[in-house]
Amino acid sequence: MVHNGLPTLERLGVPATMFVCPGLIETDVSFWWRLADWAMEHLPEQSAIYAPSGDLTEYVKAVTDGRRREIIKTLLDKVERPFPPSWRQLSDDDLAAWTGAGMALGNHSWDHPCLDQCAPDAQREQIRRTHEWLCDHLGHRPRSFAYPNGNFSDVFDREVADLRYELGLLYDNKLADLNGPPLQMSRVILEVD
Repeated sequence: MVHNGLPTLERLGVPATMFVCPGLIETDVSFWWRLADWAMEHLPEQSAIYAPSGDLTEYVKAVTDGRRREIIKTLLDKVERPFPPSWRQLSDDDLAAWTGAGMALGNHSWDHPCLDQCAPDAQREQIRRTHEWLCDHLGHRPRSFAYPNGNFSDVFDREVADLRYELGLLYDNKLADLNGPPLQMSRVILEVD
């Protein structure tokens, strides 16, 4: 996003917000859904134990967050090395370049769980921990929140409202209704390679 997208956004004069998960910054840890896909490819028989339908990613989205983490870890532990390919996450330099160009950062949870599958206290922790990190990093409070996976629950709706976020974005591939609730705004999904 930063290396390829920022120059284009700057050239076109388009402001943008990047939603971050601080628990992944400066790491090479793959997102959990990439690990699930990798496990399905390398351990199809083992993966089928957890996802009889054959779609591990969809299955683990529907189980509790603790169970999702346990399944992914168990599958990865069964894989002979080399370990799954790493994924270059954002660096502090990436964030400095982004904000230095006048672009905004938004809250996307600490490490991108399916928030609606987390216990209420864990949902609040994911949101507040990221909020505090962003406040410290930016020197001001963030204005927007993007629900990981677009999942929504009353717990984090209240939490985001209590923290005075002005905008909450779903992941529903619909045009936003500007008269709709500002903490439940739709967004269109654009896949860019």
